Formats: sequence, C-alpha cells, structure tokens
Amino acid sequence: KIDDGTVTRDELYIISKLWSTFHRRDLVAKACKQSLETMGLEYFDLYLIHNPMSFKEGANPIPKIANVLQYSQHDYLEAWYGIEDLIRKGLVKRGGVSNFNSVQVERVVDKGKIKPVVNQVECHPYLTQQRLDDFCTTRNVKLSCFGVLGSKGTPLELKSGLPPAIDDPLVKVMSAGLGVKPGQLLIAYQIQTGRNVVVKTTDADHMWDNLQALNVKLDQSHISALNALNRNKRTFTFEGMGDTHRNYPFKIAF
Repeated sequence: KIDDGTVTRDELYIISKLWSTFHRRDLVAKACKQSLETMGLEYFDLYLIHNPMSFKEGANPIPKIANVLQYSQHDYLEAWYGIEDLIRKGLVKRGGVSNFNSVQVERVVDKGKIKPVVNQVECHPYLTQQRLDDFCTTRNVKLSCFGVLGSKGTPLELKSGLPPAIDDPLVKVMSAGLGVKPGQLLIAYQIQTGRNVVVKTTDADHMWDNLQALNVKLDQSHISALNALNRNKRTFTFEGMGDTHRNYPFKIAF
C-alpha cells in the first residue's frame, strides 16, 4: 500500500520487538535489520524489548537442553544499550520495553542515556496494573496494554486458567446497557484511563469494530465498577518460559 500510493510511510506507526535470544548488544542490530528487511522497511517507529529474560543466543528461539530452557549471561540492560545504538543510527525512532516490572523500568531509565517511552504489559479488569501505571507515569513512560479482552483466542497451553474478562457478567451487562460490544467496552476502558492499546484484528470488519471503541463514552461509575473487578491475576505468566530466570518480572507486586 506504500508502493501504490494508498498511504505514505509517515502515516503509519510500525512497532516491532526484540526477542530474548538477541539481548547481547551486537545482536540487537542484527535482529532489527532482519525484521526491517522482512517487512521491507527502512526504520521502525517503536522497537521494544519483548521481555526482560535473556535466553541463550542461537538460531533456536526457545533454546532447551533436556527440556530445560537455557538462559544467557547477557542482560536486558545490554539489550537496551543496543536499542540506543539503533536510535542513533536512525533504524528506530523510539525505544521501549515490554513485560517489565517497576524495578526493571527504573533501572533502564536510570542507566540508559535514552529513556524508554513505553512499557507494554498485560492489562484488563482482572489485572488493572494501576500501581505500575502510576509508577511509569512518574518516569514519563507510557503504559501500553495488550490482552485487554482477556486473550480468549489464545491456545490454552500458552496462558493461565484465568477466565477472559470479555466473558465477565458485569462486562456483558454494562456493554449491553451502553449499546456496545463487550470488546469495545474493554478497549474504551483502557483508552479512557489514558493508556495505549494493542489489539488483534483478523480482517477489516474486525478492525472497524475495534475502532468504534473510540466512540464509547464511560463515566466514572463505569470505570470504578470495572476497576473493582481487579484480582491482580495474569493470563500470561511465562510459566516454563523464563519463570526461573533471575530477571523474571512477576516476582514482585508490580
């Protein structure tokens, strides 16, 4: 669509992530360039460290020996320095992190020469992330939310037993009262509390449905009722995917 003139590159905001086997500083550029080449791009608007756990370098994205995940001696801070290198070279406009806790965000903010602009984390009424949001705000880091509907379509083996927020009785009743779909309500809930939202779409109609969340108006009673559903429970716990790593982010409250 860029080539045929439908849109210009400047009209698009394209995000990519650095996987855990590329945390060594010199590998960050390699990973980014591979992604740019695959997508036919010259730069990313935002590039995120996917999570703070560093896996053993190599071709296997989930390196295991005898079914035990192999970790790297390198650290997410080294990966952040690599993202700073990309920003200086113009391959990336901005850098951010994902699935980081408050201590990890603070470390990157304190040690880095360029500050992260985003921490992308799981957010929904069962995991409001308010303490982390408040913390990040004081560091000028924006909270970006994934899994806002509860990730109903994600394979069971990749998530906990937490039921999807989109199926919560309150969400269904509230959305019906407002004349909107439950998914639109949950997207609007995050946007109207000042957060960015990352949502999956499968086709143009699905995308249009999601965009209608911008027209949903919630008052404080709606927000308070949804906040009251908080359980501080996650859909994605990284069980078996780094939960024994020294930098596993969910060992602390936020």
